[in-house]
Amino acid sequence: MKVASDMMSATADRIEENIRKKLPPGEAEGEGCHGLREQHFIPLSTLAAKANQMEATIAVYESGGAVSAEAREAISYAIAALIRERAIHFAMLGVDSSRPN
Repeated sequence: MKVASDMMSATADRIEENIRKKLPPGEAEGEGCHGLREQHFIPLSTLAAKANQMEATIAVYESGGAVSAEAREAISYAIAALIRERAIHFAMLGVDSSRPN
């Protein structure tokens, strides 16, 4: 579980780093977001709520359409946060809570 957790955390870190660097959108960035959302079983409605964006905006982004820089940033930070939450969950699965640290 630790390897999976570390990989998910690294993915979230890369997403956040790219947004902080203000890199231009990649050619398949929206499709990548869709792939990550599917891979991590994140419903569209959950991502929309976390990003404070309409589901339609996220659908446009995931299909390669143009969205505002603010929407792109919000969606990216939201998907990173949701992946990070999943990483924490996976890390916790490997912890034996019956044993003291």
